[in-house]
Amino acid sequence: MAEIRNISTQSVNEYGDLKLNFRTIGDMKAFCRYVLRGNQTERPLFSLSRGFISSTDNPDEISSEMQSIQELYRKTKGIRIRGEIAVIEKEKLGEDKLSEIKDIAFAFAGYYMDRGYQTAYGIYDAKDCFEIRYAINTVSYADGAKYRHNNADIYEQEEQSLNTVVADVRGLDIPDEERFDFETLEYHQ
Repeated sequence: MAEIRNISTQSVNEYGDLKLNFRTIGDMKAFCRYVLRGNQTERPLFSLSRGFISSTDNPDEISSEMQSIQELYRKTKGIRIRGEIAVIEKEKLGEDKLSEIKDIAFAFAGYYMDRGYQTAYGIYDAKDCFEIRYAINTVSYADGAKYRHNNADIYEQEEQSLNTVVADVRGLDIPDEERFDFETLEYHQ
């Protein structure tokens, strides 16, 4: 139904080329621009941020605020921003596809934000699917906890959680064994 594609630490720059390593302030800004503004050949249908002082979709303000949280907790080493892409097939959505995909993107971003991880996202229209690109601060504003990285099983769990969000937004029943409780994910190192 839906899948998570993690973005490696060799990610895209503002022109769509693979160049970033997610460890510098410049990379944070470029990745936020990619998520919220796209690149030279594509633009998002919709973009939003959650967990920021001012609700904004300005990539420079968002990356600056992420940096401030990291500096506050003195966690400026290592990977500084996490990237994910949620892919949802259009045929799995109802008639009001844009409204549903906005609700899905907002709800899934809420799972991160509710744990203190600032999240910005952009929704893109691909051929047969929607892509929701997420930029997630690796340091929680709530307690300074660092987000766990490069753990293959966490992507599987997040994907199962995304499918639960899609089912909930669409009002679909899913068996309990397929329902995933996002609360069980361990994010802190």
